[in-house]
Amino acid sequence: MASCSVQPPPSRTSISAPPPPPPQTGWAGEKAQVAVVEFDDRTQGRAPRRGNLLGRGMEAQIVNALRQTGQFVVLEPQEKTVRGKKGELITAQVGSHEEPEFFVSGSVVTYRLSPASVAAGVAADPLLGTSDPNRGGSLTATATRVFSNLPTSEQDHVEMALYLFDGKTGLLIAETRIATTPHDLSPALQGMFSAELLRSAVAPEPSTQRTVRAGVIKAVNWIAEHCLEYRRQQAKNPDANEPRLPLGKKKSRG
Repeated sequence: MASCSVQPPPSRTSISAPPPPPPQTGWAGEKAQVAVVEFDDRTQGRAPRRGNLLGRGMEAQIVNALRQTGQFVVLEPQEKTVRGKKGELITAQVGSHEEPEFFVSGSVVTYRLSPASVAAGVAADPLLGTSDPNRGGSLTATATRVFSNLPTSEQDHVEMALYLFDGKTGLLIAETRIATTPHDLSPALQGMFSAELLRSAVAPEPSTQRTVRAGVIKAVNWIAEHCLEYRRQQAKNPDANEPRLPLGKKKSRG
């Protein structure tokens, strides 16, 4: 009898399931038109709303960072009357030829320099070292005077107040405080645009520049997150004739 060989069954190739897609943390939707306006200087408690160097410097930093994200169209300002959180009327500057979807205002609340930043001088300061007379800045002599009067501490410390408004109604959407030190500028900085904006950092940077840059990155992330959340909330409002709603508040059904 001829022997018959038994062939082993073909081996099964195990097919592993594809890994889940990474979570979507970036911008979703069309670009937002925004105006950045009226940053004032509150480091001494009270200050004029316009013409201050620290406020104008912070405006410029935030405008540059918003543009770097590629998701914001930053409009030039014009005056418009808006309402604060208590309903008070405020004259601010918003988009000139087009009405922005959002606009941002704020204050430089704290601006303290370390000994190393004082030694680097006003030319190395990110807010005062680039004063532009054509955009509300002033001459170098004035920047030097402001710089020499800034308070000092062991390390640089910057704090800003930030306000986000609906560009069409002037309604205050949200507000926050952002405080930073040089240690906040690191690859561990979380946020929608942190990785992209961190790539634009130039090492080594002076201590104050690191502190301001960290605050600006946090500010842009906060602006983007609240713009998207506000869009989502307004999309749920079925009646386009009703006023747009601030974040965190629901429309009452009487």
